[in-house]
Amino acid sequence: MGIKDKEFKAFSIDVFKQLFEGKEIISGWEEERLVTKRISDYLRDLSFEVRYLEVPCMAWREKYVEIREGSRDVPALALPYSPSGYAEAPLVYAGHGLEKDEWEGIEVEGKIALLEWYSEELDEVVWQYREAVERGAVGVIVYDAYPGVMRRIVVHFSEDYSYESGDPLPVPVVSVSRLEGLRLIKAARKGLNVSLRVETELRHKATGFTVEAIGDEDEAITLLTAHHDHWLSGFGDNVLGVAMLLFLSKELVNSKGIRIVSFCCEESGALDYSPWYWVWGSRNYVHYLKEKGVLEKLKIVINIDVATRNPIKLALSSPEMIERARKILGKKAEYELGSPYFDSYPFMVEGVPSITIHSMDSYFDVYHTNKDIPELVEWDAVIKSYSIVKELAHIASKFADSKEFMRLVRKSILEISQKILNEKKSLKEAKKVDHEKAKKLRGLLITPIFEGDYSKDHGPFKTVFLPQLLIVKDYESLKRIFKLIEEGKINEAYRMLERVPSKRIIPGDEKIVTRFPKSYLK
Repeated sequence: MGIKDKEFKAFSIDVFKQLFEGKEIISGWEEERLVTKRISDYLRDLSFEVRYLEVPCMAWREKYVEIREGSRDVPALALPYSPSGYAEAPLVYAGHGLEKDEWEGIEVEGKIALLEWYSEELDEVVWQYREAVERGAVGVIVYDAYPGVMRRIVVHFSEDYSYESGDPLPVPVVSVSRLEGLRLIKAARKGLNVSLRVETELRHKATGFTVEAIGDEDEAITLLTAHHDHWLSGFGDNVLGVAMLLFLSKELVNSKGIRIVSFCCEESGALDYSPWYWVWGSRNYVHYLKEKGVLEKLKIVINIDVATRNPIKLALSSPEMIERARKILGKKAEYELGSPYFDSYPFMVEGVPSITIHSMDSYFDVYHTNKDIPELVEWDAVIKSYSIVKELAHIASKFADSKEFMRLVRKSILEISQKILNEKKSLKEAKKVDHEKAKKLRGLLITPIFEGDYSKDHGPFKTVFLPQLLIVKDYESLKRIFKLIEEGKINEAYRMLERVPSKRIIPGDEKIVTRFPKSYLK
């Protein structure tokens, strides 16, 4: 580690301990106001023009949690958006509680459900909670899938992930460590009672603060972003991202067209219990830029979130950007289409070229936990992430290529038509490309997809290029299935049929792209 790298490491830890004081920062509360003032003061001292942008939000926080098992107090955390409440009842263990067979022979009506957090997809806690409540549980305790940590993840009570308003949670829900969960299983098997007391506070009309710092203005703008709100200790997610912005800002203060933005409400905050509760601050910021007529000036958005461990990944908003990044950065990172879980996503929807630098997939053991601390990141990966951000900031104009994007669209459609119609046609190069049309198509043709039914099928949203053509993928599968049936390979055909999604949904808008009602085939 060189001198500059050591300086950055020390700076990042200072930001964690002094600027954030190691505290949980939830948008809409006083602690966020203090942190954003410190971020603003730092950037203003570097001669940036700094603005506060007020974001109306829903703010939740825990006040008090108590679980008592006999004479023993069990350490616990309330999960957002748990209501206040008290229950004293027998404890019932139901595994993950996601599948119907896990509930067979288990009576949870009027009792407290104990569940193991589903490790394959931590956000599935939403559906674990729902399954327990719909069976009559008066409280829910979830114990962690990983040892030695306590965790917060938002739980909603809607049947989808719509941008619209949702429903409040009906009963309290808390999390405990894995060790405490295993102890509670013994109490559940003995049929013992436990008491659960939760006190939380909710503001429906709170205000979050996004900080915007403007350097030397230019016709084209490079936006460098991170979010400052976080659950529990939050070093990797995302104090570290803010630290990278602040450290880099010293070098970029005199660069043309640089804006630095620290978002509020990334972790939560969307109004009225909306099930799409995240990236609310960046969604509001995009709306603000559109109103000011600035959105079309954005050259690129470079977002930092959970850039903590190897492998470092770049989530880019279109396929040609992936190829361009691979040529420029080579093996420094891995590359994928942009994700709906990051603050770059609202820009991506508008067709603005965007990148998030992250290592989310290798951080789940401490993600949103009390152990998200400087000692548990991989500093070689952090230094690499910083160097990539710095390099991207200087070569931002080299990424998005409208002509190449339109070529990929035409190529994909041509390949599909050849498969269906058996027509052999060559791809003709476009002489002229309408950049505004290409921008609109980026937003329309690259979108997240969920395969199946939210409550029955498990897994994250997947970003897809040209989702409108996924029906062709199903058509190809059905052709293979019919061929297997003709060959008498019924079991193999059935297994392949099971892999065809019953439907594909665009989350947020909740539009169904494809539907394949397998029940008709029984």
